[in-house]
Amino acid sequence: SAKVTVPVPVPPTCLQVVIRFPAGSPSSLAVPFRVKVAFGKVTVSSGATLTLAADRSTASTQELIRLTGTLDPPQGTVLLQVQQSVDAMGFLDFPVTTMTLPDGSFGLWVRTRRVGTSEFRVLAYLEGTKVASNAVTVQIS
Repeated sequence: SAKVTVPVPVPPTCLQVVIRFPAGSPSSLAVPFRVKVAFGKVTVSSGATLTLAADRSTASTQELIRLTGTLDPPQGTVLLQVQQSVDAMGFLDFPVTTMTLPDGSFGLWVRTRRVGTSEFRVLAYLEGTKVASNAVTVQIS
């Protein structure tokens, strides 16, 4: 059997993998096959925490809001999904993802048209468990 290691981040796509059998074996030709690779799950050490901060507490619709944070302890590059809750209606995936840097830091810009009290947070999958950051609140008018 063969083990294929794919570094994170991996775009949701297909990879072409070629297995070469040892010379003299019954199948000595390269045999191509496709492997689907989905990202979102990574293996990291336990006890990690996500923290999040926003550069402002109020913004106009479509105004850029800078979100920054850290994953502690650093885990290399980890995929983070941004979520938003408007007027305490529950968190839903926001159409933005980002990756942590090797030192655990991350930063991104978001903007929204949804008027009201917006809370943002980021999610990561750490050792197969969903971990959420603290929520930051921005009043959108």
